[in-house]
Amino acid sequence: AARETVVAALASSDKDVKVAAAKALGTVGNEADVPALAALLGSGDADLAAAARLALGNVDNKGFDDAIATAVAGTSGAARAGLVELLSDRMAPKAAQTALTALSDGDPAVRTAALHYLTKLGGAAEAPAVIEVLKKSADASERTEASNALNAICSMNGDAVLPVVLDSMKGANVETRGALLRGLGVIGSAKALEPVVAALHDKNADISGVAVRVL
Repeated sequence: AARETVVAALASSDKDVKVAAAKALGTVGNEADVPALAALLGSGDADLAAAARLALGNVDNKGFDDAIATAVAGTSGAARAGLVELLSDRMAPKAAQTALTALSDGDPAVRTAALHYLTKLGGAAEAPAVIEVLKKSADASERTEASNALNAICSMNGDAVLPVVLDSMKGANVETRGALLRGLGVIGSAKALEPVVAALHDKNADISGVAVRVL
């Protein structure tokens, strides 16, 4: 009965009532309430969006994880970016595919949110997609986010990422090679450091400089 009352209040024309109801759904709500809360994320009203974010971020409500991942596809813009960020904040372990899909979104905020998720929860299987962002993005801040994500994946997964990183070195531009060398340094195994040592003698000063800093 408590949930039904709160859901009804969410439809109120009174903003304060609506905000209170959105916050309350974080505790009494269930996965069926995620679409309504997701809509508030993109409503353009900062107070309603904050209340929805607070509710959806309630990590004690485990049923929200899958529902948030499902809701991503039906949203766009601020709402989609917010949902992907929430999956990251909630450390939702099964949402890697949602994050990978979001990496090709037309909205930079959505792509950034996806990289934040992969920084926390990405595995070796997600490394190629992150490296593709490094190779193809024209946005410097996005490439930095991708580099951070790759370093985190290398740190968490070690030599399991090594074949992907080594293969990606072929034909990569200078900036991407530098990021990959830093990833190899994070892996830190003897085999990972071999290309870094070799890069000390690279003809490109930027590459040899990265190698010096990594070692």
